[in-house]
Amino acid sequence: MTASTRSTLRFGVMCSGTVFDAWQARCLEALHALGTVEPGLLIIDDRARPSRRVTQRISRLVRSEKMVWKAFNDGFAARGAAGLRKVDLCEEFASVPKLECRVTMRGKFSEIFDDADVATIRGHDLDFILRFAFGIVRGDILDSAAFGIWSFHHDDEALYRGGPPCFWEIYNGDPVTGVMLQRLTERLDAGVVLHKGHVRTVASSYAKNSDAAHFAGAAFPAKICNDILAGVREHVDAAPAASNAPIHHNPTNRQMLRFLARLGRNYVAGQARSSLFRDHWNVGVVSGSIERFLDPAFIPDVRWLAPPAARHVYVADPFGIDGRDGILFEAFDHRTQQGVIRAVGGPSGTPTAGESVLPEAVHTSYPFLVEHDSQIYCLPEAAGTRSVRIFRASNFPDGWDDLGTLVDDVAAVDPTVFEHDGRWWLFFTDKDVDSNAVLHVWHAPDLLGPWSAHVSNPVKTDVRSARPAGTPFVHGGRLYRPAQDCSTTYGGGIALNEVMELTETRFRERVVHVVRPAAAWRYPAGCHTLSAIGAQTLIDGKRRVFAGRTAVGAIASKARRGIARVR
Repeated sequence: MTASTRSTLRFGVMCSGTVFDAWQARCLEALHALGTVEPGLLIIDDRARPSRRVTQRISRLVRSEKMVWKAFNDGFAARGAAGLRKVDLCEEFASVPKLECRVTMRGKFSEIFDDADVATIRGHDLDFILRFAFGIVRGDILDSAAFGIWSFHHDDEALYRGGPPCFWEIYNGDPVTGVMLQRLTERLDAGVVLHKGHVRTVASSYAKNSDAAHFAGAAFPAKICNDILAGVREHVDAAPAASNAPIHHNPTNRQMLRFLARLGRNYVAGQARSSLFRDHWNVGVVSGSIERFLDPAFIPDVRWLAPPAARHVYVADPFGIDGRDGILFEAFDHRTQQGVIRAVGGPSGTPTAGESVLPEAVHTSYPFLVEHDSQIYCLPEAAGTRSVRIFRASNFPDGWDDLGTLVDDVAAVDPTVFEHDGRWWLFFTDKDVDSNAVLHVWHAPDLLGPWSAHVSNPVKTDVRSARPAGTPFVHGGRLYRPAQDCSTTYGGGIALNEVMELTETRFRERVVHVVRPAAAWRYPAGCHTLSAIGAQTLIDGKRRVFAGRTAVGAIASKARRGIARVR
């Protein structure tokens, strides 16, 4: 049976044995969970590391101009990164054939597999090979599986080639860190990009930044397998990437001193911001329909609602229905760190304190509204229930009947539903992986279901334009989807995506404009919801305010945790 007619896929793993890094183990677990992909061969690099006497190693390290990096990476960062912890999968691979391979060097870096080993690998009829070991492999091994050898690059290859992974973004102050799965070719740094994503750079911790990128990419091979099985294969045979980005190397001692100083500054600044200040959001109304925001020259004049009298409460995530009086929004209480859904009579009303209009005991936000068959429905975010809930208005805006669950066992963030091309679509990000970056799509023949997951989930991993941010809309025959840009700060702006393909097996979109808060706004530090109500558009905005008395408690709490870690 050829790869093109398989109902399942077989893969090989280039590895050093059955002990894997935690992020690699998660990648293999995601493949196993599909039920349509099975391991066919472990291709083991059995080369022993060159041994030197302890005195030789110490002498070489002390003389090295990269001594600080070596000490930092081996002695601190590698141990602090959850993604690099070792996981033994001996039992899981007990029945999988194993082939120990050695390579010969061609030039300084290229590794060439023995012809006999390549023939053996081909005999296992593999669809793809995951590379978790060996170095720069070239030669016939690249064509030993139907869809080639898949390898990760934990950086954006358009900006950074070489390594170390996830380092130079912190050093240079880049807001995002890239991760890419590629099919290897003969040319170095010119693989075929299978899938690419971006996460927010964790500027105060190299270990946490590494974890964010590595764990985000762990789902990529499973996604590509689903694409292949669904017949979506053109990206596997696409043209190789062409990058002229500079090739980076391990940092010198001088660069490391700058890096460590930057880490320290970033950490102190982050702790100060989180302890002394807090986000305060409010809801605004713009005279103008939502498609006007596609125009980069459009400068919205926002009429902000009077904020709640209680200073510890803010309001955000406004939604309304064209032709109906009433707005739903999140009211967040800093004291309880919990949000509830409240209502106000209309765009000219004033948000007030009160009970939630929805019967949810967990944190609830983002009360997305949709009208269907003359009925109004609400799908709030309630990720704590691990479900997507739906309510129907009995007396809009403050009377609601609980209709139950649309999708179960998902930590869905900002669920957004709409009808397009005769089918219903549900978008949300995944709190279990990254609330701001990992986008999932579901679809159904009717609003109430049954709902099915898109075969290509997660369809997108990008902190700049994944998380839903309001009402999808059609303009000029094209579908647009608002999404949060959380690359520099949570809710830093709203990316307007043009959805170019949306079917049960395909999804593709591109950012056409990013809405940023104006400096003249009363809430100029961010915006993260854009919802349509006919000729008007609802928006929210944030500003940073001094935390007051709560700042003392926050500082004391951080100090106690720090002392406990030292002890």
